[in-house]
Amino acid sequence: MFVIESSSIRGLNWENARRDCLGYGGDLVSIANQSEMSFIYGKSSKVQNQHYWIGLNDRLNESLFVWSDGTPYNASVYSNWYPMEPNNQKGEDCVELYRTHWNDENCRNEFGYICEKPKGNILELYIIHSTASWT
Repeated sequence: MFVIESSSIRGLNWENARRDCLGYGGDLVSIANQSEMSFIYGKSSKVQNQHYWIGLNDRLNESLFVWSDGTPYNASVYSNWYPMEPNNQKGEDCVELYRTHWNDENCRNEFGYICEKPKGNILELYIIHSTASWT
């Protein structure tokens, strides 16, 4: 589900975005490989200059990144950071997808977000104010 920030839809901070995803029976998206990233980029690139929260964060332990849904994160297997990121500039503990890469950001910033449900669940199409849908 892609929730797109717009003039009629306000973005959420990372914690509230995650809470919203959990309310739909999912979590913020975890991205384990290039194939998943390509799928997400294929959908997210349709809206220009949009920032999306994803599940990656180091809120509990600085520089120890984890996915909010418990999926293991191993940078040597797959990562998609912008050059010189993550940089923890001014206490950045949550990760956004902006265009093609990841960037650590302040968790209080309000952005759109991407939710996913675990495999095996039946996915239904949800439209939230005509801006978000499960795919």
